[in-house]
Amino acid sequence: MPLNAMRRVDPLLDRIMKPLKPSKIIQEIAKSDRPSFFRNFKGYRIEKFGRPQLVAIARKEMHERQNEIWAQLLIVLWNETQKDLYIAFRDRVATLSDDVEKVLRISDELGAKWVDELVEKWALEDILICVHMNEVRFSDAFIRTRLEAPLGINRDPADLAHGGAAENVEIDPALGAAVDKSAAKAA
Repeated sequence: MPLNAMRRVDPLLDRIMKPLKPSKIIQEIAKSDRPSFFRNFKGYRIEKFGRPQLVAIARKEMHERQNEIWAQLLIVLWNETQKDLYIAFRDRVATLSDDVEKVLRISDELGAKWVDELVEKWALEDILICVHMNEVRFSDAFIRTRLEAPLGINRDPADLAHGGAAENVEIDPALGAAVDKSAAKAA
């Protein structure tokens, strides 16, 4: 769920908002979430809103109001601004299965290899954001130790476990992942 993904990256919300244009966020909210637009922006000059104000509004909308639209919008806009990183992850997951949604879990060893490759080009913060926002199927333990701990992010173990990986599935050693090989169900 987008809201859970955004909660997991909340310590990095300032970084998420940095490449996003405030006017673009406000325009998209005006189209997709009229009540939020009227609550937060009606009667104000759009160009007067800076990122710090938008970060505060986004936190309020997502945490207090449980606003999935804000979460989804920030994920889509961030992925657009960081499309090279998004594509790098998608292409790596696609090596496991053409249907990336069928990848249930990626081994910690393969995850470490991918992160080592990606960190040469992108900041660890952005890799973590991409992993959570797009629910890359790494284990929660791997994310906590390899991605969050070096950044000083320490989620409560009971709080919002990573929603991407199926923790109780067996990894195929040859593949380095667990992939659902069942046939698609007819609609």
